[in-house]
Amino acid sequence: MKSTRYRRGLTQLQVADMADIDVRTVMNIENYKANPKMEVLYPLIRALRIDARTIFNPEQQRA
Repeated sequence: MKSTRYRRGLTQLQVADMADIDVRTVMNIENYKANPKMEVLYPLIRALRIDARTIFNPEQQRA
């Protein structure tokens, strides 16, 4: 998620606002200090326009 945020030129605060979550949550997820629940993960995926398959099936990217 962090690399996608960088590629899109967004700050952690912008992503948090877009997903309607606390910026500390974004920080913790990016620093591997939190495992987000679906209620948090889904809005983040949508805000960053990430294909959910890359999150739930990362092995598909290697093919």
